[in-house]
Amino acid sequence: MLKLLDDFVFQMQQMLANEADEFFSSLYVLPKTSVRLNAEKFCDLICSENVEWSANGKFLSERPLFTLDPLFHAGAYYVQESSSMFLEEIIQQLNIANSSLRVLDLCAAPGGKSTHLLSLLQSDSLLVSNEVIKSRVKTLEENLVKWGYNNYIITNNEAEDFTSVENYFDVIVCDAPCSGEGMFRKDAEAMSHWSHEAVLFCSQRQKKIIADVLPALKPNGYFIYSTCTFNTEENEKIVRWMMDELRLNTITIDLKKFPEVVVNENTNTLRFYPHKVKGEGFAITVLQKPTADFIPLTARHHKLKEVKTKDVLKSPTDFYFYETKNSIHVINKSHVNDVGLLSDKLNVVKAGTEIFVLKGKDKIPSHELAMSINLDSSCFKTIELDKHSALKYLKGETQFGFDGDAGFYLATYKKQPLGFLKKISNRFNNLYPRHLFIRMNIDEALRK
Repeated sequence: MLKLLDDFVFQMQQMLANEADEFFSSLYVLPKTSVRLNAEKFCDLICSENVEWSANGKFLSERPLFTLDPLFHAGAYYVQESSSMFLEEIIQQLNIANSSLRVLDLCAAPGGKSTHLLSLLQSDSLLVSNEVIKSRVKTLEENLVKWGYNNYIITNNEAEDFTSVENYFDVIVCDAPCSGEGMFRKDAEAMSHWSHEAVLFCSQRQKKIIADVLPALKPNGYFIYSTCTFNTEENEKIVRWMMDELRLNTITIDLKKFPEVVVNENTNTLRFYPHKVKGEGFAITVLQKPTADFIPLTARHHKLKEVKTKDVLKSPTDFYFYETKNSIHVINKSHVNDVGLLSDKLNVVKAGTEIFVLKGKDKIPSHELAMSINLDSSCFKTIELDKHSALKYLKGETQFGFDGDAGFYLATYKKQPLGFLKKISNRFNNLYPRHLFIRMNIDEALRK
């Protein structure tokens, strides 16, 4: 049961005045579960209504056990809080989605905004998805691999490290670490860690992150700042500081279609309150760096070992295939030089999509290839699995009762790729990554 602290109650009473009681009541109502569909993959989730500011955002009538849906593992949708999907409306109103952009998602894990950005941007745009906390990078990578796009690089860097790529990005999205007030009704335990001192600490950390990363933004570039918190210290006061000290200009977002979204007209900060919207607490502001003359960075071609390989992708001539020590990767041809530049200056964890793992003379199709929206599935024999067999596959089991010739097979569910199998004599080897195995007892869970 959520127990509100007196200081938090006082803070929100000061902010919301006559609306405070309605706000507090909303914190005891379970939020609606929302997902964002992957437009490049099939999904048959039963949705109750649309998220009004996202073309593929949907509310569910009830929250299922996502682990038991093979399409969840196939990257057919991402479970995401609906308020944060307003990023889509902002990108559309800035009229930049059809441009070739370099975009930085600075605080990217677990991957909600990164997967969203990939769906919104052109394929010749490049997303750099950064996570400073090393233990969270793996989750970010898993979610981006499932989403299936190719035009991203994952980095593990501090904000200050991006000063090495000055004037490089057209857009920086900073979903800043915050005191998390907007998540209290989802995580009642978080309230026990909240205090006014913690809010001030977060505010100072946010300023440092912003000041450190801002040199990497091009003049005229957009800085999109957001938090999942309510207080002004981490929102309007941060924006005012950016305006006064860093000389950024705020951008007005048209809210005629969204009267439930509250705007602070002094800072153009948009606020999402749970008693007004169907989503959680959220705040977001768009700012623009002033015009200035600058010398663009010259991207150096990285000495990637280009290889020829069999065509397993749609439109293979759009891609550059290169070999590492034990695998073959593919990236968009237009991003080869960016990989070179960023690899020289940042800690690049992953660039492009792994399509084959090399073991001796064998080329084993990678799980990343199965997830890729660019996969040409006609290049592989296919085994279509029912739900129970698909879940067995996702648990790492090998007995499926199918017959066939030796070789690699693409395992699918409702024609959506899940991963690969290898037929050897009278059995299959399951090539689904071990660290992704479902751990629960699926038969018991399905009976409930």
